[in-house]
Amino acid sequence: MKNSMHVRQIQSKDTLIRYYAMQTVKTLPMNDIEKKLLEQQISELIQNAVVHGNKNREELIVNIRYLYKNNVFTIILQDEGNGFTEFEHWKQWNEKRSKLEQDKNAEEFSMYASYQKRGSFNPCGFGGTGLFAAFEYWDKEFSFSKEGNTLTASKIFYPTFIDEEYESD
Repeated sequence: MKNSMHVRQIQSKDTLIRYYAMQTVKTLPMNDIEKKLLEQQISELIQNAVVHGNKNREELIVNIRYLYKNNVFTIILQDEGNGFTEFEHWKQWNEKRSKLEQDKNAEEFSMYASYQKRGSFNPCGFGGTGLFAAFEYWDKEFSFSKEGNTLTASKIFYPTFIDEEYESD
């Protein structure tokens, strides 16, 4: 893969999301496990743009830009929706959730297991789980634009020379 930004525009058609993610990672110089994990994360990000950003409206577009350079994969997704404006609130929510998990406070943790927007209640007990996973996976950057409809995520992939050195053991 060349060290240049790749650009793709896709329709908000959820049946093709996994295909787009597979096409994105197929030529990357990394092992199959890393490719599969990256593919799953890219799928989740595109899914969020399609479902939460563009509200499954097929006439709307998701712009995807990505780059793999110096062992860092960066993806920038922009949907045509109103934007996720709760990210700072979500980060505070996640910090509280992580602390409760670390403290093994299961009873209070159940109140924070799924994200609830300000002024709302989620009785289903799920929500935001893809965002929780993405926030932990993308270790270099994970941020939304001020408008909330553009996400930038970056992941560092460390060289595999250590694994290769011990393969014969």
